[in-house]
Amino acid sequence: MLLFVKVSFIDTFYPRFRIITNNKDVYTIARKIIKTDGEDPRYMYFYVKFHLFPIIRWHKLKIPKPEFIKKGIPFINRKKIVLENGNKDIFWRRFPAKIDIITDNMELSYNEKERCYEIGLDQDIYREDPEDIYTALAFNEVKTLGSNIIESVKGDWSLIKDQFHMGIVIREKDLPDQEHPEEITKPNIAIKNKPETKNNISWHKKVDTE
Repeated sequence: MLLFVKVSFIDTFYPRFRIITNNKDVYTIARKIIKTDGEDPRYMYFYVKFHLFPIIRWHKLKIPKPEFIKKGIPFINRKKIVLENGNKDIFWRRFPAKIDIITDNMELSYNEKERCYEIGLDQDIYREDPEDIYTALAFNEVKTLGSNIIESVKGDWSLIKDQFHMGIVIREKDLPDQEHPEEITKPNIAIKNKPETKNNISWHKKVDTE
């Protein structure tokens, strides 16, 4: 009698959700309790149970909508219904005791914003992490380190000379903004003509020949 009740009543009206990946791996995750509403129109929301006990503890689960679903009795009145805001490459298959969700990826996580569990897609699970913050932190740390090294070797000319190139690299990012570049003039490195004397006549001849 208990087996008949489970098969004919519980499994039919409260089927289990199963995830089937592209490698044909099957994961049974929860039993459907009742459908509910949510914020994202691309998803369906359900109250589910991951475990039998306690019986009154339900969890909210959001599952991506399929591109279409089929309703009706096979070979009699079976119809294909295209869903609004459905996701391509997501398919649902209903069996008497199970609902199979066929997807290429399985990402089960907790959505803190909506306070529910989520079987999500890649674009929803992975959040952007801009690199500007890390670049600024790394630059400030290197700049501070280089400045401390240069300050610590003051008074020792040989060490200051060795660290001079490091100081130039650290200050490269202190250039003017590229969107509003300022006019940069090259230093005047022309050699002034010296009067030809006995001491520098040979030097001028060498430059002319080169």
